[in-house]
Amino acid sequence: MPKPTFLRLPAAKQERMMAAAKVEFSRAVFAKASISNIIELAGVPRGSFYQYFEDKQDIFFYLLETDGQRFADSFKEIIEAHQGDFFCSGHGIFRRDD
Repeated sequence: MPKPTFLRLPAAKQERMMAAAKVEFSRAVFAKASISNIIELAGVPRGSFYQYFEDKQDIFFYLLETDGQRFADSFKEIIEAHQGDFFCSGHGIFRRDD
C-alpha cells in the first residue's frame, strides 16, 4: 500500500508513477524490474520514491490492486450492459483498449 505522501500527490503525478511502474513490470519479470527504471520513466528522484512506497514489492502490489479494481469495474459494467448475459459480454470483456 502506498504511503500517505503518495496519496496526497496530484492525480497526474500519481498516474505518472503508476504508468512508469506498469511499463517497467511489463518489460521485465518482478525480480529483474528496477526501481531505477521506474523513477527515470516517472521523472522523480529516488528519495521521493521511498516517500511514496516502501519498496518495489509495495508499488507492484498496489499496481495489481488498482489495475485489478479497474478491470473488475469494467467487467461489471459490460455484464450489466448485456443484462447479465456473460456469453454476450465476452467480446466486450476481452476487447479492452486500456
